[in-house]
Amino acid sequence: MRGSGGDHPPRRGLGQRPKVLVLTLCPQGIRFNLFPKFKDMTHIQNSPNIFEGSSDLPGRVFWITGLSGSGKSTIAWHLVQQLRQSRNNVVFLDGDVLRAILANDSGHSLDDRLRLAFCYARLCQELALQGHWVVCATMSLFADIWSWNRENIAYYHEIYLRVPLSTLVQRDSKGIYSRARDGKLKNVLGMDLPFQEPPSPHMVLDNDGSVPPQQLAALIHHTFAETRSIQIHGPIHHWKESP
Repeated sequence: MRGSGGDHPPRRGLGQRPKVLVLTLCPQGIRFNLFPKFKDMTHIQNSPNIFEGSSDLPGRVFWITGLSGSGKSTIAWHLVQQLRQSRNNVVFLDGDVLRAILANDSGHSLDDRLRLAFCYARLCQELALQGHWVVCATMSLFADIWSWNRENIAYYHEIYLRVPLSTLVQRDSKGIYSRARDGKLKNVLGMDLPFQEPPSPHMVLDNDGSVPPQQLAALIHHTFAETRSIQIHGPIHHWKESP
């Protein structure tokens, strides 16, 4: 049953004490351990609002966010393919496609971006309430959006792709950063527009190109879709063993 105005699904009950899980990418795949001493680990803590290990879970949302060129659409597409191997209720929403469908004539100012981001968030919420697993690749780098998602989407997984701006400028597959640098394009996040980084995403992936996107998608998949014994929460802390 939704809350007032149809915008607020019921909050799921919580109750387990936090547990700690550490994951590492290795040549053999993804390895789960409790408190091991490996390098380049991902430290994940328990959360009330992720999932509770039931095979009868309602829909959920994988919100994959980051700057232009960070790999959102590619990683999201691989995640969708992996999820569809075991379920047929997976929906892929790409920010560029959503913009073309919902508001192709909308601008790219911060206000325009925020309005569109709320449209994406509400669409994800509605699909999840109908039992779909939604993978949404979108910039939508606003604190208001992350807060709304956490308040209104019961099973919400926020994944932030963190890439240095210098690396994005070098990649620049769409020519966005070069045009912004030359003054030919305005309202570009990271260039003439400021952007916010998520303060507490459930997962942070440093997508510098050293790990194939399929493997990064597999990390998301194993962490949030296959783990059955614990709940997981962020922020995820990347750390290296001291030399």
